[in-house]
Amino acid sequence: MTPPKTYQYQIQYVDNTYRMVDWTKAEFVQVGEWISEQKYSIVLSDGIFILRDIRAIVIIPEVEESKDNGLAEDQKLTEWGFVDNDTATYLKDVMGIDLMGGN
Repeated sequence: MTPPKTYQYQIQYVDNTYRMVDWTKAEFVQVGEWISEQKYSIVLSDGIFILRDIRAIVIIPEVEESKDNGLAEDQKLTEWGFVDNDTATYLKDVMGIDLMGGN
């Protein structure tokens, strides 16, 4: 039996720190249910997670490799994960957040 596929998620905490984890879809759903039920902590295969200090959990999308540079042309790696050009431009022009420049 093959192990279930894992996906990379970024957990952002209320103090703006973050952690990258690899969870299966079932583990992600289990964490979501416990957060919605206001449970205090959960034990998963890769650790114990305290749920009260989490602001957000987002999946890091898988990026298709192009033949030229290894990454799809419309996506760039930032500290927040992969961001497409349109989103990066919007954040820079409208919100003043330059993901590529580190500001």
